[in-house]
Amino acid sequence: MKPRWAVCGTGRMAATFLNVLKQAKKHVTTVISSDLKRAQSFALKHAVPNYYSYEDIDFAQFDIVYVATVNKRHMPDSIMCLRKGKSVLCEKPIALNTDQLQAMTAAAKENNALLAEALWTAYLPAIHKTKELINNGAIGKVISLDCRFCIYIPRSVSRLYDQNGGGALLDIGIYNLFFARLILGEFVEMKATIKRDRQGIDLIDKITLQNAQGAKANLISSIKKKIPIIKAVILGEKGKIIVPYFIGAHKVILRAKDAVKTFSFTHKINGYEYEIEHFEQLHQSNQKQSPIFSLKDSQELLKIMESILKNPNLSFKKHKIISKLQ
Repeated sequence: MKPRWAVCGTGRMAATFLNVLKQAKKHVTTVISSDLKRAQSFALKHAVPNYYSYEDIDFAQFDIVYVATVNKRHMPDSIMCLRKGKSVLCEKPIALNTDQLQAMTAAAKENNALLAEALWTAYLPAIHKTKELINNGAIGKVISLDCRFCIYIPRSVSRLYDQNGGGALLDIGIYNLFFARLILGEFVEMKATIKRDRQGIDLIDKITLQNAQGAKANLISSIKKKIPIIKAVILGEKGKIIVPYFIGAHKVILRAKDAVKTFSFTHKINGYEYEIEHFEQLHQSNQKQSPIFSLKDSQELLKIMESILKNPNLSFKKHKIISKLQ
């Protein structure tokens, strides 16, 4: 019997993900929203039979829930479903801080439920190929990594400018941090420069991380870049690897030994299908975490973001942080 999916949320991300579920021929039965009329409208538009507000959810109608509400709702919405024993795939960032994730992890354990972060990049074949090339020594010892995710998001996208859960780092900078940690492992030192608006929302984040071997990751995320840049470059002693549009990568370019080799990957839908298939397999095999992107991985990313966003000395414009990561 196919697992039954629910989608919690009715925004753009929820709609995109639901459409991929449909194209992947998954069994979608339920829409959940804080507002019943919004849930009804969304369900009718996407031909989903059941819709509920938080107050009247029939948890018997689904097995898996994809949480795609605003960032500040990720913890309460996930815990609500975990307490009913449902498998929860929560959109990134899985939580706003490590304390929230610990509460979510505890709820998953107490109810023997599956929980994972929906950071789709982690499940892409091109990303796995990049890691394989590094592990096989295709460019020798890695010296540095440059990763940029810079786009323009207007203030009309209110969730990005919310003082509780908004900002560039949590929404897009997390991709840079994920990729850097995947390639370079754990970090021991960090430098960061942040530009904030008058409400304290981080608009541009420039971060340098260094691992114990001395390799550095230079990361830039911005929601104010009119000309978008989404790209990762890994420099090694014997060559380099370029991953254009690394967040949804479908191509990896290897330049080494005076030769260029391109590895191409074609998504069956748009790339979200890989995390969907992986999560459904975890659910069906009764696993409680993903071996590809674990809750410990989520926790480590949150630790770094927390150390930046919670620094008490941050000003409204720019502030430089230099810290040893524990």
